[in-house]
Amino acid sequence: MKLRKIPEKAYKYAESLFDLKGQLQYKRKGRHLSVYCTACGTRYEGVTELGDTLEQRAMEKLLDTPVSGEIGTCPICKAKAQYRAIGRIKRDYTNRVAWMIGQRMGQDFIFRIIETEQRTWKEGKTTYTHQEYGRVYLQKGKKAERTYLYYSSWSGQTSWYMGYYSAKTLYVSNIYPDTYKEIQKTPMLKYGNPERWNLIDYYSAFSRYPDMEMVQKLGMEALLRRLIAGTGANINPRGKTIWDRLRIYKERMPMLKESGGSLLGVFQEERKSKEHWTQKQMDIELYLQGYVWNNTDRDVVREILKHTTLDKLKKYRKEQEQKNIAFQTYLDYIRMKKRAGYDIGNSIALFPKDLRRRHDEMVLELEREKMEKRKAEALQKYVGIAERYNKLDRKYRAELGEYIIRPAKNAAEIIEEGRVLHHCVGGDNYLSAHAKGTGIILFLRKADEADTPFCTIEIRGTKIEQWYEAYDQQPDKDILQPLLDNYVKGLEGKKRGRARITVSAEL
Repeated sequence: MKLRKIPEKAYKYAESLFDLKGQLQYKRKGRHLSVYCTACGTRYEGVTELGDTLEQRAMEKLLDTPVSGEIGTCPICKAKAQYRAIGRIKRDYTNRVAWMIGQRMGQDFIFRIIETEQRTWKEGKTTYTHQEYGRVYLQKGKKAERTYLYYSSWSGQTSWYMGYYSAKTLYVSNIYPDTYKEIQKTPMLKYGNPERWNLIDYYSAFSRYPDMEMVQKLGMEALLRRLIAGTGANINPRGKTIWDRLRIYKERMPMLKESGGSLLGVFQEERKSKEHWTQKQMDIELYLQGYVWNNTDRDVVREILKHTTLDKLKKYRKEQEQKNIAFQTYLDYIRMKKRAGYDIGNSIALFPKDLRRRHDEMVLELEREKMEKRKAEALQKYVGIAERYNKLDRKYRAELGEYIIRPAKNAAEIIEEGRVLHHCVGGDNYLSAHAKGTGIILFLRKADEADTPFCTIEIRGTKIEQWYEAYDQQPDKDILQPLLDNYVKGLEGKKRGRARITVSAEL
């Protein structure tokens, strides 16, 4: 549909928004003063002090003494403007103001956002230019269409596009007064009452949701806020009645009104379930809406309430929060119990006395379960590690006084080594390299604790690439580095025919 022309009086309204209409550009020579008013484009002259003779006093016009930067009034056009000394004006001055006009378009409506620029030149009349940069189209029952004027530096052209433009806002406080008359002429908007709401947001929602008028009259503030904010009130525009459009049962309308519309989500869930909830079910859903913040947690609470009452759950929650244990910790505990296959139907499992300890125990149990699964998968995937063990053992095993070195027996051993020592040797890259023979993982352990992880070595041929104790640290470097240097020498000697590698216990 073709847009209507913006009336000239709307532009005059925009120009009236500027407190100062330009500058009073002055030049002084002694007591003589010449002033150019950029608002009306005229020059007037006078003096700041009257002369001594009667003729001078009769002929001269006394003017206020100007001070650069202060505000004065043009005696010709009565415009307020700022005094500026002509000799000090080096550039033009610009000010901008944004405003909005609303216009009826048949049965539809459009808000148009415009920026007016005021520009003042040296000894030139103040000019005004107007650039429309935003539009909001409203159609009955449809989402508002917002478009912005976009300038492409690549093509050098401007065009309108849908979306959000960060540099300029649609939310302006200056509204052309005739906008309200235009709204009253538009059938789909005439019964709206924006009160304290932003005009664009309010009427964007009002045109989309015809029931907003009734929602507002019934005082359902929370629902009104959701509709205006567009935060998903889940309205069915094709419903024949207001309760159908709100997707709730008719009998819930009084309670919805009493709640200010905040219970809409609860009542919508009830109708979605195709059941009429008992008071007990309603209490549960009200509790979930008010005190449980996401749907995943609500599902856990519903599972809990299959085995206990809402009052008992509330009591337990209060007891834990008094111990500074968050409700989320309890929900995580129940989740882990279910994941591990436990029955939460008994009160001991459902409401543990020492929740924090039980929670931490479940974390460890699931970690062990996860680790065992990881080991089982790795044993199958990297079967070559176990198949190459005997060969590698003959090549790399060594007795080093108080220490021994040997290769990993299988993939599970490497994963356990990484878990206990808290480093990354259990990752797939190390497992794959060991299985292919491109990077061999050796265990350095104390001889009297041969089954306890202590230090991990990565070796290629006879060159040690890296070695670390727990947490990728080397606290025993002064002891272990000389020992490993001798170990490498032993490997190289073994290549030349020595049968085994041994290092003196004195090291």
